[in-house]
Amino acid sequence: MNHTVVKKRKRKKIDSKRIIIVMLSLAVLFAALAVIIHLTTRVTNESYAKCAVGDVNGDGKINSADSVCIIKNMIGEQELFDNQLKLADVNSDGIVNSTDALLILRYSVGDISSIPYDAQKEQLLNSSLKRKQTVTAGKFTSTAQIVNEWDNNDGTHSYQVNLTIRNDSDSDSGSWKAAISFDKEIVSLSKSWDCNTFVEGKSVTLGGEDIAAGETANCGFIFSAEKDIILTKLTVR
Repeated sequence: MNHTVVKKRKRKKIDSKRIIIVMLSLAVLFAALAVIIHLTTRVTNESYAKCAVGDVNGDGKINSADSVCIIKNMIGEQELFDNQLKLADVNSDGIVNSTDALLILRYSVGDISSIPYDAQKEQLLNSSLKRKQTVTAGKFTSTAQIVNEWDNNDGTHSYQVNLTIRNDSDSDSGSWKAAISFDKEIVSLSKSWDCNTFVEGKSVTLGGEDIAAGETANCGFIFSAEKDIILTKLTVR
């Protein structure tokens, strides 16, 4: 009778020293990686050294998130670095408070033009914006602007308004019409030139003939109204 001999495989001895060395090497590697990551991502005061004023959280944008940082700092929920506090003081009064948070919000929605906030500059800019409108519609790019004002010594002021209309198309425009609206009632129209002019309430309608391709038409008028009038709207067709 033949007996089948089954050989048992010898189990390899586990080299515990080698495993320990490998595990220690991996531990050292992971620790080194952790230190590198920490050093490259660690946020410090210097992290905000080159950020724009108003960008309190350093994300490259000036928006409501920066306002939130200021409010949290005010109520003790978030501590800001010294450089962040400098970025947060958008009106340069030496104090970081709700006024700065509000100015950032106003800037983010276009209510003010620039940060750092300069009240005098903003007032001058707003004044000029209230006296000038530029629109692009259809074939035309047009600008209406109050260029002169004087006191009539009868409770009213006179205003000179100039209108320019450029035909941006490759063909002649045909006749055109423009409507300029103000925030106050127009008392009287005393003069107009190079266009047909009609006054109704708070608006002046102007009309003209063909404008050749690429050419600009210029016209204007003088009217009387209350002091500090604002040019509110310009439409052209």
